[in-house]
Amino acid sequence: MAVTKLFQFLLKTTISISNILLIVLTFIVALEVVCRKLFNYSFTFVTALTAFVFPWLVFLAIISVTKNNDHIGVSFFLNKMKGRTKTFFTIFNKVVMLVFSVFMLLSSYKLTVDVVDITIPIIEISRSWLYLSMIIAFLGTSIVLIVQIVGIIRHGNEGETTDDLGHGL
Repeated sequence: MAVTKLFQFLLKTTISISNILLIVLTFIVALEVVCRKLFNYSFTFVTALTAFVFPWLVFLAIISVTKNNDHIGVSFFLNKMKGRTKTFFTIFNKVVMLVFSVFMLLSSYKLTVDVVDITIPIIEISRSWLYLSMIIAFLGTSIVLIVQIVGIIRHGNEGETTDDLGHGL
C-alpha cells in the first residue's frame, strides 16, 4: 500500500511539474513577444530557456500519457476488440512500448553522460541537464508499463483500468 501511495505521489508530482513548466514557458514566450513588439527589446536567454524547458515539459508529460492510455490511435483499435484477443494485443502493445522505452532509457543515459561537459550557450548549464529529462521520462514510463502489464496479467484486461496506475488516479 505504501508503494502505491508513493507511485501516486510521483505521478501527481510529474504532472504538477509539467503544468508548472507549461506556465513558465507560456509566460516567458509571451513576455518576449510583448517586449519585442512593444519596446523593440529582446531577451537573449528566452530562446535557450525555451529549448531547455520544452523538452522537460514534453518528456514528463509522456509519463502521464502512458499512465492514462491517452495514445489515441492505439486505444482506438484496442477498444474495438473483446475478450482474450483484446488482452493479448493490449499486453503485446505494452511490451512493445516497454522495449522501446527501455532502449530510449539506455540511449538517453549514454547521451547524457556523453554531453556532461558541453554547456548550453547563454544560460551556461550542462546539456546533460536537458537530456536528464529523457532519462526520467523513460524510467517513469517503463515503471508505469511494467505495473500495467502485471495488472493486466493478474486481472485480465480489467487490470489495466483497475490497477493503481490506471485511469482515475
